[in-house]
Amino acid sequence: MISLLDDPDERIFHQVRNEIIAYGEKIVPRLIQQLELNDQNDLLRQRIGLLIGHIQYEGIYQRIERWLISEDHPLLDAALILNRYEYPGYEESELRNSLFRIRQDIWLELNDHLTAVEQVMVVNKIFFEIYGFRTTAHQNGRNILPADILESKSGSPIGLGLIYACLCQSLDLPVQPAQPGGKFMLSYTTWTPDEGSEDPMALREEILFYIDPTNGEILNPSHFVTSKNSLNGVSTGPEFMAHLLGQLIHFYIAADNQDKVRELKTLTSLLLERA
Repeated sequence: MISLLDDPDERIFHQVRNEIIAYGEKIVPRLIQQLELNDQNDLLRQRIGLLIGHIQYEGIYQRIERWLISEDHPLLDAALILNRYEYPGYEESELRNSLFRIRQDIWLELNDHLTAVEQVMVVNKIFFEIYGFRTTAHQNGRNILPADILESKSGSPIGLGLIYACLCQSLDLPVQPAQPGGKFMLSYTTWTPDEGSEDPMALREEILFYIDPTNGEILNPSHFVTSKNSLNGVSTGPEFMAHLLGQLIHFYIAADNQDKVRELKTLTSLLLERA
């Protein structure tokens, strides 16, 4: 069936194309194999290339839709989706294993008697001192990608924050993205009884402190209060992921890749509609 993609009859081509698309992402390896086998057939290679891109994009769109209906919007899943968009052939097990090794080293240093600040100090020690994660000096809009960050141990503040928060959440530490005063940070957030509510079981979200994702510095929430309403709370999962995709949009605008810009803007709109 794949061999018919270069049929000059447009009706046959579109029928075959639609049948291949129906297979979803599982057909992509076969398509890639055909690309390698047909290096002299320019029309077939062009059509297969466009088809692979379409199938992979549809797969990302569907994964985001499933992620959006999940109850807690896991950051690890967001990281995997982000990585898959840019590196479709990257084995997700590699990324999971890399994170798991770091997680295990942190877990060995934690115990139930540590305070919230002490827990974060343990994470900081492993993350920044032992593994050497740092802010990259080269800002190119793609240094948010988990695979690149885990390999080079460097990334943008929001990219480092994604990895840091993924590790914390895997250890049941309540660390998540936040934007106090419009600045990207991580927050250590707990739930306390809401004394102003008529419901005796009601809880309210309380930010104990913020964490600078570039160096692990612990900051008091009052540090960001400069005027009324300037202290923003925790970002929702969809908002955070939309911000991550926004970084890629800037990169592809600079690279003049309008196809990628359109795709990413569509995905961003999907996220913000559900935020």
